[in-house]
Amino acid sequence: MNTLKEIYDDAKGRGFGFISDGKAGSKVSAVFVRLSEGAKADSTAVKITSRIPNVSVVKRDAVFSEISSSLDSVFFILKILAVSVTLFTVISLAIIFPLAVSSRTAEFSILRILGAAHKKCAKILLYEALFISVAGGLSGIALACLLVFPFCTAIDSALSGPLVFPPPAILFLTGCAVLLAVIFAVLLSALKSIIAVSKLEPYSVMKQG
Repeated sequence: MNTLKEIYDDAKGRGFGFISDGKAGSKVSAVFVRLSEGAKADSTAVKITSRIPNVSVVKRDAVFSEISSSLDSVFFILKILAVSVTLFTVISLAIIFPLAVSSRTAEFSILRILGAAHKKCAKILLYEALFISVAGGLSGIALACLLVFPFCTAIDSALSGPLVFPPPAILFLTGCAVLLAVIFAVLLSALKSIIAVSKLEPYSVMKQG
């Protein structure tokens, strides 16, 4: 009951309206019915509604299944969006990196002529990919924070229900996971270009002009 009072006071403080206002301890909005062994919920619900007018009976399993199905639909859509965005990012970067490297073939050839080893040229491109992924990932996380956290109240009102954000530790771990995913996607896209640069022979490149 103490927890219920805290929920009531917190909801009231956030602007949620109630049909009956007053002290939470003096009001009754729901009555829980514990069934004995062997009793059926459906027949019990029919008996209650037939004997007590203006009463709605909600079965626990029905409530949880409805909420679970709604959340499953939302999570499924979010997963599809996440996978689609990730694939689009990897494919786009896989096209962009070879184009960028091909335009810098002369640059890497000169480095090889000056004595740079194969690994040195590959490391240059690897560090560039890491820089791009870290800078892009941090920028995306910062933009998401700017779009979500300042508008928590507006999002809460738009949802017409209580919105509970995860603890700071969970948010931090989620941000780290997103950053690692971005780094992995960029490195995966740049892998072919890095291998091509590591095998670059300056003589063949200069011979081709």
